[in-house]
Order: sequence, then C-alpha cells, then structure tokens
Amino acid sequence: MEGEIERNMKWLTTMANEMLSDKGNTFYDKHYYTRHYAKLFTPIREKVTGILEVGLNIPQSGKKTCPSLRMWADFFPAATIHGADINVDVDVFNTKIHIHHVDQSNPESVQKLAHEFEANSLDIIIDDASHFSWDQQLTMVKLFPLLKSGGMYIIEDLQCKYVRPNRPVHYTTDVLCERISSNQPVVVMNLDADEVSAFVQSVDKVEFYDSQTRGPKAMVVVYRK
Repeated sequence: MEGEIERNMKWLTTMANEMLSDKGNTFYDKHYYTRHYAKLFTPIREKVTGILEVGLNIPQSGKKTCPSLRMWADFFPAATIHGADINVDVDVFNTKIHIHHVDQSNPESVQKLAHEFEANSLDIIIDDASHFSWDQQLTMVKLFPLLKSGGMYIIEDLQCKYVRPNRPVHYTTDVLCERISSNQPVVVMNLDADEVSAFVQSVDKVEFYDSQTRGPKAMVVVYRK
C-alpha cells in the first residue's frame, strides 16, 4: 500500500500542477494537499462512486477548466464527479462531470443544492469555495447528510478565516472543528440549533492537515459516523 500511495501522490501532484490547481506544489498557493489526498483516497479509490466539490476555478489561472474536477475524474475510475459554484460558466468536456449552481453565502441556495442529491449518496465532499467562515459552516451543516457512513467532508484553506460583516460567527471554522473534535458545545449563528446539533452528533472524528505554504491545520477532514 505504501508504494501505491507514493505512486498516487506523484500522479495526483503532477495532474494538479499541469491543470493549474494549487492542490499541487507549483501553482499559486502551492498547498501540496495532494500528498494528503493520496494517503486519504488510495485505500478507497476503486470504491468511490460520488464526489462533490464546491468551488471550481482559481481566477489566477485565467482558465475555466475546473482543474480539481478533472483530476478526480481521472483518479476515481467508478465515480461520478459533481462540482458546484456561483459561477457555472465553465469548460468541462467529460461525461463523468456534472456542474451545479450554488451561492455558498445563501442558505436557500445551499439547501437547493443539497436537494439535488440523495441522502447518504456521496463518498467525499470538498469545500474549496469562498473561504468565509459562515459560508463554510452553513455548507457543512447542510451537505453533511449527503455523505455515506464513513464519508469524508473536507474543507481546504482554513487559515483564511474570512468573516463577512453581515454574517458574524461565534468562531472561525478551524475553531469550530476543534470544538467538535474535543466534544465542546458548538453554535453556528443564524442556523437552526437542532440542525446543528444533528450534524455534530453525526460526526465520527476530525483530522487536520497542513499546507506546504500556509502552515498547520490548513485543511480538515470531518468523517461521518
């Protein structure tokens, strides 16, 4: 397995770099998340059937080609790949990839996206979208029930800690996930307390990973029971 993980790390990193994704180690923020993804995804690669990534393009690339989605389509042989963004003017030429509209700052829009999927239908959800704390927390609470048991909810770039003036938070998303991990009470402002509680109770465990350029705890993986 270690040899396979090493091969997949090189493969994913090469794809990310060539497709201008900062999940690799040469473009833009150079997070090098692919080294973590190789370890997380290699054991389940053949079994994954559904992935959703929120946040599709990096403006700095000057392209509309959804690099992450293309990478996942190549890596997971049996998976249908879904991508969601507020801007769906994208160039995708792969029958495995499906594009959805979502405004991550709008509860109704995120709920509408959730209704486009069956509960317990996805293996992996990745949030690489606005990086605003309330948006991340809203999206995680609303989309977490879409995961299968054992599924992974991943948020990238926690170090950003953006907060909208009109959407205050009790704590940034990294702190929220730390509180969940240590069984401390959790509140998400402007969301139903029972819905938040149901989400917290469905979490199995929380793991943090670093970014090569942005330091520790830049990425979190929240597993569903």
